Amino acid sequence: LSGEGLVGLRDVDSAVVLARVALRAGDTTTAVRLLRRVNRVAVWERGALERGDAFDRHLLAVLHRARGEPQRARGLFERPEPITILGGGLLGLNLLMRAELAEEAGDVTAARARYRDVVELWSGGDPTVQPYVTRARAALARLQGRDP
Repeated sequence: LSGEGLVGLRDVDSAVVLARVALRAGDTTTAVRLLRRVNRVAVWERGALERGDAFDRHLLAVLHRARGEPQRARGLFERPEPITILGGGLLGLNLLMRAELAEEAGDVTAARARYRDVVELWSGGDPTVQPYVTRARAALARLQGRDP
């Protein structure tokens, strides 16, 4: 997953595929590093938004957030996503990211709503998603008593 040897524009797809694999494995550091190596992120981003690809939107949000661009990350979720077999699996992760971005922006009302959505969606889910539920519950506890 190192992405070593990727050079030039023809390797953009390879970097994106490796970043997807890294993200699915929970390795956001590697995913962000690979995506930063992509020289044409803007072209890829435009294509991802035109296709409505939920996974690419999630990767782009991770990248923008890591770059310190939370507004751009939030903007990726302004358009509704089509729920597909692959996209549906990302719904919880995207809800959690939306919650965290809203909290970072000071939008307590939106953050609470999205954290609740994560808990509702995944509270009965398999063990692989329970750490996200725990994170969402901890955030809801942290936001308890904060004014919207």
